[in-house]
Amino acid sequence: MSLLVSVDPGLRICGVAVFENGALQRAMSVRSSALPGDEVDACAAMARAVCEAVCDGQDGVPGVFVVEEPQQYPGSPVPRSAIQALDRVLGALGSDLRHEASADGHGLSTHPYKPRAWKGQVPKPIMLRRILQRLTDEELRSAPHLISSLEAKSSIHHHAIDAVGIALHHLGRLRAARGGVLPSFGVDKGGSP
Repeated sequence: MSLLVSVDPGLRICGVAVFENGALQRAMSVRSSALPGDEVDACAAMARAVCEAVCDGQDGVPGVFVVEEPQQYPGSPVPRSAIQALDRVLGALGSDLRHEASADGHGLSTHPYKPRAWKGQVPKPIMLRRILQRLTDEELRSAPHLISSLEAKSSIHHHAIDAVGIALHHLGRLRAARGGVLPSFGVDKGGSP
């Protein structure tokens, strides 16, 4: 079976979400084992870590690769070299996933989305809640750590929530709605758009 793999890229941590038939199966923040130093090795190590988390011991192969396209905006304090490193991570990961798909006789379609296309200028806390609001009870049960990460200031799981959001945008499930409660968890959605 073909899987949709969504990635919020990072050099040391990537958010990853895996969907099957349009439903979230798992979401995680994947850490690279690479030590600071050689950036090329770090990019390759991050790509390997994500590919292993997605492909090893799982049913299905990647068929759709959805990513947040790294962007540098005017006046941003983020150095251009950091954006280029994210591009290299995505290139290595795309190559690894394409290899996994072709080994099973499948192709891999890639869909990059600029941040403004999938989340616009919505403040991070509102966007994280909006993403979780769009998940079904069953999807939330597959990744309960995403709910608890909303309250944790130091959680790395916002990367995984972003990966889920990119995939939901691709699937047409990330539209503005108001209010309600996160299914089965009783977490107030606060009426935020």
